[in-house]
Amino acid sequence: RFYPYEMADFEARMQWTKADGKHNHNPIVVVNGHQGPLPLMLQVKAGDTLRLDASADPDNDNNNDNDSITFLWWQQPELGTIRLSINDERAPALSLHIPDDAAGQTIHLICEVSDTGYLNLKSYQRVILSVQ
Repeated sequence: RFYPYEMADFEARMQWTKADGKHNHNPIVVVNGHQGPLPLMLQVKAGDTLRLDASADPDNDNNNDNDSITFLWWQQPELGTIRLSINDERAPALSLHIPDDAAGQTIHLICEVSDTGYLNLKSYQRVILSVQ
């Protein structure tokens, strides 16, 4: 799943060395104000609706060419048994209904952000939901 984007990331880093770092950079993902390599950990209640918002774009000027970005929200299928219905998976923000029978479960979601610049670079933010 990730191999083509890992190679694009590597190629972009090689371009940075030739262009004094002034080439396309990966988008920065911020979900509900959380940014960085660690997952966003949230406790939610079964039956509740959760809002996740990645519309903040601190990367607007990071790569010097103002690439537009696209979003893709997905649930990591290898982890957990509860499946969520993601209505608008390409929206920068979404509302999720936590199933009534999800108490005691952990749900892993990924916010994937892609830019339209050279190499179509991607970044990811994991959101881990602990359902009470």
